[in-house]
Amino acid sequence: MFMNGQFGKPPALLGLVLLLSISAACTIKEERSACPCYLNLNFDSMAKNLDYTQGLITVMNDQVLDQNRVRLEDYVGCGYEVAVPKGSIGACMVTGHEDLWWHSDTLYAATNLQWGPVMLANSISDCYTDEKRILMEFHKEYCCVNIILVGVTDMESYPFDLRLRANCNGVRMRDRKAVEGLYKAFAMPQNTGMSSLYMPRQEDNELMLDVFKRKDDRTYSEGDLVTTVNLGKSLSQIGYDWTKQDLDDIYVTLDVISFSLSVTVAPWENNNFTEKI
Repeated sequence: MFMNGQFGKPPALLGLVLLLSISAACTIKEERSACPCYLNLNFDSMAKNLDYTQGLITVMNDQVLDQNRVRLEDYVGCGYEVAVPKGSIGACMVTGHEDLWWHSDTLYAATNLQWGPVMLANSISDCYTDEKRILMEFHKEYCCVNIILVGVTDMESYPFDLRLRANCNGVRMRDRKAVEGLYKAFAMPQNTGMSSLYMPRQEDNELMLDVFKRKDDRTYSEGDLVTTVNLGKSLSQIGYDWTKQDLDDIYVTLDVISFSLSVTVAPWENNNFTEKI
């Protein structure tokens, strides 16, 4: 079943059915191995970040056991609890995903739509006891590409549209692996001569930046293409690392007169999205 952050309906009865099926035989006198483990996911630290209000939780073993959209503030102090069969259990949670799509534990951007400011927490735990608590540790699962145009003075008559193309359009949440698929999205012009967009984790630096003569409806043909810049080549030269837990941001300075560019990386520091419980 395919869902997105606005229209998909999570399997609300899945947790209840699972709980009834694995707890029916559980009494104090009977064998405890048949009883469920009550897995509690704590994400209080992210709930305190005012930039994020919604979350998507996925719990799985060899299949998805529970998947649900939540309001972060509803679980402050108590955590999100789900009954799972005893064994090795994976738990994933993303926020900043509202405009993205997901299927099972894969999160991805639709064609021509950009990635989001995704923060991702994932863990694999041995749930062999009756209760298990996990502190969700979030990491930055997006790269913000900021493109500064040199030679543009009138932003009201912004002359170009900038489109980024890459080979991966999503992430597998259980292990943070980049998902192969065409990523193609336009950068959004800002008020300062800079355009920006979010992009997901990539397997390599195969990134291309297309520069178009601006059209309001963005129905472009090859004749509208001014030039294509091999942004990935520049990223390889400066050693951009797509395997980092927290992806760094990128600043591209593009001279629209000579069409020369420079690229710098802005390291991202963890903003204490975890706390002790």
